[in-house]
Amino acid sequence: MYEREARIPADLVYGPTPDELSEPRDTPEFVEQQSTGLQQACELVRQNLGLAARRRKHQYDLRAKPQTFSVGSLVWVLVPRRRPQRYMK
Repeated sequence: MYEREARIPADLVYGPTPDELSEPRDTPEFVEQQSTGLQQACELVRQNLGLAARRRKHQYDLRAKPQTFSVGSLVWVLVPRRRPQRYMK
């Protein structure tokens, strides 16, 4: 999670692993690779969300019926009643 190996009691008993004794990784290169990968993933997510939103709008528009009201026509209006000590959800 924090890009570090977890320290557990077995490390104290058995000592460091051969990977830990070898040269450390090139941290800036690793960070750059992770950053690039995350940016690409975010861009892919944005594209897919946009496509899904357009698809949902198209499906909704197929079933929606446009309503037109003339000036002076009677319409129902929802005015929610506020109750004391209750949140409007």
